[in-house]
Amino acid sequence: MNLPSKDEWLDIIRNTPNGKAAGFSGISNEMLKHLSDDCHEILYYLICKIIEFGYLPKQWKQATVFLIAKPKPFNCELSNSRPITLLETTRKVLITLFNRHLTTILKDHNVLQANQFAGLPKQSTFEPIRIINELLQDAIDNNNELWILSQDMGKAYDRVNTFQLKKAMERIRIPTAYTSLILELFKDSQNQVVTAYGKTPAYDVLTGIDQGEVISPILWCIYYDPLLAEINKYNLGYTFCTKNITKAQEKPTEIFQQNIPVMAYMDDTQWITDEKHKLEKMLYIADSFYRLNDIQINKNKSELMMRAKKRRHRYSHNYNDKILIQFGRDHINIKAKHPCEPTRILGVHFNIDNDNRYLISKIKTEVDHLTNLMYKKKITDKHVLYIFNRVIIPRIEYWSQVTVLSKKDTENLIIPFRRMFKNKLKFARTDPNAILDNPYIYGYRNLTKINFKRKLLNSASNLTILASLEKLLKFT
Repeated sequence: MNLPSKDEWLDIIRNTPNGKAAGFSGISNEMLKHLSDDCHEILYYLICKIIEFGYLPKQWKQATVFLIAKPKPFNCELSNSRPITLLETTRKVLITLFNRHLTTILKDHNVLQANQFAGLPKQSTFEPIRIINELLQDAIDNNNELWILSQDMGKAYDRVNTFQLKKAMERIRIPTAYTSLILELFKDSQNQVVTAYGKTPAYDVLTGIDQGEVISPILWCIYYDPLLAEINKYNLGYTFCTKNITKAQEKPTEIFQQNIPVMAYMDDTQWITDEKHKLEKMLYIADSFYRLNDIQINKNKSELMMRAKKRRHRYSHNYNDKILIQFGRDHINIKAKHPCEPTRILGVHFNIDNDNRYLISKIKTEVDHLTNLMYKKKITDKHVLYIFNRVIIPRIEYWSQVTVLSKKDTENLIIPFRRMFKNKLKFARTDPNAILDNPYIYGYRNLTKINFKRKLLNSASNLTILASLEKLLKFT
């Protein structure tokens, strides 16, 4: 491996975020940024020697685990918490350097499967959410059968086998020296857990990769990529078809097709097809991969969205009946979601009928809940405005990113908040809303304008986006 230049190393240190928890030694990012020139020179020399010899300091393999509660009762169950590993900051800066080089190469050369939408630069949930929306709309427009199975994967990082990870890295021709140094991160590691009574005794980490490691997301994508590559060979997914029309006067001759069998965003996977037997074949392949790599799948927690063909304006399937699906060696009895019943995918709720009534109800419930909480609190108008602009509005924006809300809907949703805000200001309800909207007074973010602006920006993004979504735009 080529050694980094000193300027590149210092640039990474300068760009490390402030306010992050330190590791075992207590050295923070702010301390690294304020080192003297001589200390920077010594640290850079140390980093170059680590890369040259391929070994990490023993102290860097000691980490602290902090448990963050999930939004539900703890009940003394570790499964109801999210363990975050606090690593040494200098180690994290070094791994950030590796991560930058690796992800740039993988993205520039399209090494990984296009079905995985995480881990690489400039990737987000934008693409998969819109693809799901296009799938539903295409099935409705053409009265096609559609199956979308969302699986539940448990503790993905904790069950990564480093031997299999090495094989996955060799598969995509990552240099041996680089692979060895990355795997060195997870050898002979020891963790301590922070509790209310201090730290526990250190214990050996036998398997898995660290949740707080910078490079962990891309390592998981590499680890999961062989499964996606195998699934993509068989064209088992849902197929979009459309005719290419170049001129209005000419008959279309060329047919575009795009097959989408699976979408993954880290450990969040959706299996997509148009027939039950195709779904079972994909699940058989997936189950063999999971058993080989000891990945835990809660099969009985899977959720199924299934659109049956309509005959005389009625679905041909009774949604009160359960469906028996073969998931590898096991069988699961699963009840498909009712056409109007929502399924949460990447934080956005979808249903087979592409109906927005649930979304409007959810937004109304959220606004009412936060409004009622703020009614009872002794907070200033600035606090209320901050919660609205920085908490409520971003949530609504994300939930409704593929749904067009009418002006009437957006105005009705915000009425409870406006009333509460005026009440806090001792204003009459009949006072004009322009007082709140005026940027020189309060700068209250108008939901109607935000909704319209966001849809325009998303449309512009759709026209420039790459990979799978760009192909799907030909069908809309």
